[in-house]
Amino acid sequence: MMEMHKQQMEAMKADVEKMKSSLAQMKANLLTIKDTNEMARWRNNVDMWEVMVGHMNRMLKHMESMGPGMMHRGVDGPPPSLPAEKKPE
Repeated sequence: MMEMHKQQMEAMKADVEKMKSSLAQMKANLLTIKDTNEMARWRNNVDMWEVMVGHMNRMLKHMESMGPGMMHRGVDGPPPSLPAEKKPE
């Protein structure tokens, strides 16, 4: 369980880093846009992705602080237990 949690966290960290890199490239591209309408579209896109990357980063930090059990709990606590199998009578 711990190893699976560690792998999932590492994968999520890698995804967030890729997103940050792509966002940095998008910001750099803003400097090359001359058309004001196109600039407005790209600025809105960059703004949206900044919010998304920030959210993903906060979720990652929260998940790291909660530990491996957090990934398998329901919204209100641990998952419900599975119903017992009914044995033939």
